[in-house]
Amino acid sequence: ANGMVFRNGKWALADAIGKPLTDFLYDNIVYLGEGFFKAGVFVKPNDGSLIVEYQDTRMVYAIIDKTGKTQVGLNKGYNYISDFHEGECTVAKNGRCGIIDSNGNIIIACKYKYVQPLGEEHYLLSADDPYNKYAIIINKSGNVLIPSAMQYRSIGEFHKGIAIASHSTAEDSKWVLI
Repeated sequence: ANGMVFRNGKWALADAIGKPLTDFLYDNIVYLGEGFFKAGVFVKPNDGSLIVEYQDTRMVYAIIDKTGKTQVGLNKGYNYISDFHEGECTVAKNGRCGIIDSNGNIIIACKYKYVQPLGEEHYLLSADDPYNKYAIIINKSGNVLIPSAMQYRSIGEFHKGIAIASHSTAEDSKWVLI
């Protein structure tokens, strides 16, 4: 199992016996699942304002694998990286979200308010419309598979083409399989 080691105010990824696998460059390191870590470096001071994580422009992140190899460099400028799901994760840059794979290949460009991989090439999209309270599912081409008009409040991960969803109408709310 990997761990983190700290020296002179910076973190490095380390192996099970504490041997550093990366240089001591990072202000934090967080496990993302599937053998990957996000490693962040502060690029701006904290001005005390409220920070929404994927809009936190104080820090940029790299993705490193469990051997210490950088898969996605700090130079990409990602301010947010989510946990991995089926080899994909949400990233954000300039307050807009997209999806990349573990090698940094862009699956969905950073153009959405928020987008999250749900598996099987289904992505949960947060609409820019502040009045829309319903889930939207798109594919990697941006085509809508499940529109907000279907009134699902939330949709879970897809397994074998099926997901659990919360369905709301004016009369009631219930959980359904879709």
